[in-house]
Amino acid sequence: MLEADTISMNLLSFRSKSFAFDHAAEVEGEPYTVFARTETESEAKLRPNLVKLRVAVPTGWLLYDEAVDELVLGEDGAHPGPRSTGVALESAADAERFVEQGIPWVRTRVGEDGVLYVPAARAPSLLAPSIRPLLTGSLG
Repeated sequence: MLEADTISMNLLSFRSKSFAFDHAAEVEGEPYTVFARTETESEAKLRPNLVKLRVAVPTGWLLYDEAVDELVLGEDGAHPGPRSTGVALESAADAERFVEQGIPWVRTRVGEDGVLYVPAARAPSLLAPSIRPLLTGSLG
């Protein structure tokens, strides 16, 4: 498992975007790392809103890719999953369920201006009303 300093000083590559370390949380005895990103909802709108994105990742899935100097995901904790190529989409254009770096994910809205991404296999427990605030922080 990566050291806390390595995690907090590097960006996570997810959905062709870079996410920065936000905070650590423990859910059902397992450590999670939450990464954050803020982006503009839509450049085409007259008054676009800011959208706050969060990605909750089991800490054991984080791998440091020295070649590109960023964090990537590997469900087994040893081998990075296949990374997609392409352009980054606005978060609203993301499907509710998708595969990223070989791992199925779920995207859910949090409040009016937030989005939370969690591994699909762990979504029932991570999205529970008592757990979700641990992952979303100020998003609620």
